[in-house]
Amino acid sequence: LSVKNPQLLKRRRRQKTMILDLRAEDDEGVVYDIEVQKRNRPGFWDRMFAYGDRLRAEQLDEGDDYSSLRRVVVIAFVAFPIRDDENVWFDVYRETSQYDPTFVYDGKTTIFIRIQTHEGQTPTRIEDSELAAWLKMFVYPKLTTEEDVKLFLT
Repeated sequence: LSVKNPQLLKRRRRQKTMILDLRAEDDEGVVYDIEVQKRNRPGFWDRMFAYGDRLRAEQLDEGDDYSSLRRVVVIAFVAFPIRDDENVWFDVYRETSQYDPTFVYDGKTTIFIRIQTHEGQTPTRIEDSELAAWLKMFVYPKLTTEEDVKLFLT
């Protein structure tokens, strides 16, 4: 994984400037945007989807072939309920066909992961035990050394 410039450069005058929290690319060319949001501010959801759209669009220059587009994954860690539902801790958005919901386009994937904000909260619908353990660590900011983390995860 290599960390990239988090600023999405303007391609035209008056275009909105976007600065990502963390932008990276993996060995396969997948582009990642990792965002962390404490409060559900107006426009947050639209902003997350727009970031992914912009990361896709900025890959092409005039004359480029669309087959050269790389996959984009936006991961948003949020400290508030997803879709205003206390029971939803994880959600993934991809394009699907209205007529054939089994057809999934994953050129752009947006993932929302709710983090625990206090002890006692129990994430549901997160089936990956390692991810659940890492998310639980957000509640324990005093874990500062690698040894602390290893003890916590065991």
